Amino acid sequence: MNRWLRRIWFVNGIGLLIFLALFAYERIERGLRPSRDERGPIVGKKLDDAIAESLAIQDISMSLPRRIGHSTFQFIEFSVKDLTEPVFAYATIVEPTEPYYSHERNVLSRHGAINLVFMGLDGSNPHLLLNKKGFIAAADIPGERDSLQGFNIYRIVLKDTDDDGRLTRLDRFNLYCSDINGRNLYPITGDSLRVLNYTKSVQDDKVYIKARVQPENDNRPEADWPEHIYVHDLRSNLLSSFFSDPEILKEARRLLQSD
Repeated sequence: MNRWLRRIWFVNGIGLLIFLALFAYERIERGLRPSRDERGPIVGKKLDDAIAESLAIQDISMSLPRRIGHSTFQFIEFSVKDLTEPVFAYATIVEPTEPYYSHERNVLSRHGAINLVFMGLDGSNPHLLLNKKGFIAAADIPGERDSLQGFNIYRIVLKDTDDDGRLTRLDRFNLYCSDINGRNLYPITGDSLRVLNYTKSVQDDKVYIKARVQPENDNRPEADWPEHIYVHDLRSNLLSSFFSDPEILKEARRLLQSD
């Protein structure tokens, strides 16, 4: 009996080793294999055909600003996105008058909220954040250790933009800001922007926002709207373009969309 048990365990051990070896090989080979979702500038005949018709088939996507160490410098990463529908080349340039990544903080449950109530530590002076029907998809509210942040940021939905009869995180939202006690709520972005992401500089009281900008008199798909980065100054309540020189974006697009 013991001899048969040893044989069984020996065979099982060999089988397990073979399985582990095959599993390790598959994982290593998958890691070395280029992703089918790799994105880069299009070249060759496809680009030549687009240029001949004065069309752009790709546009720029960008990261939010990232500080370089403890220096006074920062950088932004430009990458590429394929347009779902071609547009006339260079027509997606955003004028200067219009304007990862630390992960966005969210203290709400995955279900979101229909309102928030703020009050003193003793329960005094309770008040609601919203004075109308809405849906709060996310709330960035500082915790006990976030002593430098003196404001709250919210993603708030007020309109049923997908016509499903509900206000949910699937509808279009705008960014809102308030004092940490939930007072003085006001919108940061309007309907012409689709916020993709944001990051904060609590020491400077600024919010950096990456958004898609709705082109005027243009019915292109929302996924093809050009991206831009804005800066919201919490001290002055002003939203402005991050790029002081719009020629940077124009030149980056020219290089992408040219032969």
